[in-house]
Amino acid sequence: MADFTISSASTLMACRYPFRADVAWPPEGEPDEACSKGAAIHAAIARYVNAGEEALGLGPAWDHALAWIKANWRRGWVGEPAYAWDHATDEARLIGVDIGRDYTANGRRPGEIAGTLDVCYVDGSTVYVYEFGTGYDVSHKAEQLRLQCLVAARAHGCSRAVGQLVRFADDGAYPSPPVEYDEFELMAIAGEFADLLSEVEGSEPVPGEHCSLCNLAPVCPAATSIVQALLPAEGLVRPGWGLVIASPDHAAWLLAHARLVAAAAEAVKDAVKAYVPKAGLSLSDGSMLVEGHRNMVRVDHARVESLARSLGATDAQLDACSRSVVESAGLKVKKAAKAKRKAT
Repeated sequence: MADFTISSASTLMACRYPFRADVAWPPEGEPDEACSKGAAIHAAIARYVNAGEEALGLGPAWDHALAWIKANWRRGWVGEPAYAWDHATDEARLIGVDIGRDYTANGRRPGEIAGTLDVCYVDGSTVYVYEFGTGYDVSHKAEQLRLQCLVAARAHGCSRAVGQLVRFADDGAYPSPPVEYDEFELMAIAGEFADLLSEVEGSEPVPGEHCSLCNLAPVCPAATSIVQALLPAEGLVRPGWGLVIASPDHAAWLLAHARLVAAAAEAVKDAVKAYVPKAGLSLSDGSMLVEGHRNMVRVDHARVESLARSLGATDAQLDACSRSVVESAGLKVKKAAKAKRKAT
């Protein structure tokens, strides 16, 4: 089975195609700033949990993460434990702690699904699993957490599991309510994922919002056909649309057309949103097409400033609370400067 790990659970729920053994994944590109920041915080959490080492200079999200971990610390916590689960036998085992993501090199056997938990500990017949997120939207981690609870319970011989998702942001820590699973619920999760994994062979792509979580999009036939349908005719003429860049000018052409495709996709989404009534639409398979909502925490800077002033803060103190941050605005084409004509 190609590239399926426990963290891929939400993608598996929506589309089995990326995990077919005959699907070749494209090489991974450089991680973006958000991914690098998240990886650094996760690594720092593991170092603190396992060795008591406090990292420095990782920013406010890490400060909130460290404060939350200290406040919720339990004896027996283990950071970055890696497990392997055989869905055919519903058996799992611990294969190492803080070993990275090369599970095969660390003993994963053929047919096993592997993955790493952020923090796990066992108390009697109950295993506790914590999954941490550093993005604005971590709702997709709920499916991952369910599977993590199952695998950890099987590996430690526990009949009960408790999982909790905690999002760390620059303005605080946001823990979700813990979810509890008894032995019957764990058995149901095992059966559900075993059925999903049995559907991988011969599956076809199912485009949807989950595509944003899948790195296979550049070579997925469904994604490719959708993108090509949005491109102008010249985009199909070489050198045109594709992952192979032929020249600097071709790179600039690709960048411009990628933005056109993104704009066209947004227009399609707006059209669909306008078409769907507030009550939603019934689909042929019995499901519903409805508008989803999520609560996002936003800091009201005007209210914060007003509160600070009411408590006696001065302009100098407020200025000291702000900082200048240089962020990447993405690639752009900078026009060549025009030569100035000399006066005669």
